[in-house]
Amino acid sequence: MILNLCHLWIMGLWLVMLVYWAIAAFFTKRSVHHGFDKSGVLMRVGIAAAVIVSLMLARRSPELSALQESELRSVPMALAGAAVATAGAALAFTARAVIGRNWGTPGSRKADGELVTNGPYALVRHPIYGGVLLMMIGTAIGLITTWWIMVAAAGTFFLYSARREERLMTERFPDVYPAYRERTRMLVPFVL
Repeated sequence: MILNLCHLWIMGLWLVMLVYWAIAAFFTKRSVHHGFDKSGVLMRVGIAAAVIVSLMLARRSPELSALQESELRSVPMALAGAAVATAGAALAFTARAVIGRNWGTPGSRKADGELVTNGPYALVRHPIYGGVLLMMIGTAIGLITTWWIMVAAAGTFFLYSARREERLMTERFPDVYPAYRERTRMLVPFVL
């Protein structure tokens, strides 16, 4: 019973996040630039290909299948995964609410965008990325072992995207962003 509830909870977090993000996207400020980045597209395609190949290879591994089966039946793993995923969802949802109408897809620029430095943004510059990574880690711990591949792929993309966004933010807010960057971490408070 607890096992199934944890698994349903993790899946429910993802469903709620997808619905919330889709609805909230309609209420953002108008974008004036949707920065097309050829290297970013190539990186996304490369990561997607690596994930697909890795998942196909993992499906053929009897050892990985046995590990997945044992993890799916572990109540402590399910509880730990649900707790980590919940912490990640709380961080991502809070950050999304705080950034509000200033939110945009990576590389986009808002017509009258503001630099948000309160709430979770007072601790880290990219709390949405950090929250989603925690959700993915929780999913890998409590539900799907092969999600570690997704964690690695998403982590790579998030670091790339965060660095690109930081260059754009430095250009957009040259007087305040460098100081903000100095006093906060990128993804994990006090660490990274």
